[in-house]
Amino acid sequence: MEEDIKHLIHLFQKADVKRRRKLYECFASIFESQNSYVITIEMLNEKLGAQVVSRADVKYIRAHCRKWQKPSTPTEQPAMAKVQKRATPKITWSDPDQAPDPAS
Repeated sequence: MEEDIKHLIHLFQKADVKRRRKLYECFASIFESQNSYVITIEMLNEKLGAQVVSRADVKYIRAHCRKWQKPSTPTEQPAMAKVQKRATPKITWSDPDQAPDPAS
């Protein structure tokens, strides 16, 4: 964990593009607690031991963290009921000239 914190501080100092995702991966529980951004920033900076996390970082992470989360269970497609076709009566056409005479 100490290595991760040093690495995170280095990423923030260099303004690396992956710093926010790495911050979320290390401290996901803080973001899931739904604190205000001020409290979240204070908690993160306290854990890191440096004032490197800003409001923009927290706002960005909260907007994008849902797509970074790994699915806990594989998503299953809902079972689709098969549509049964209605049985259509077979229509047979006949030639009226060849029909038997009903009068006879």
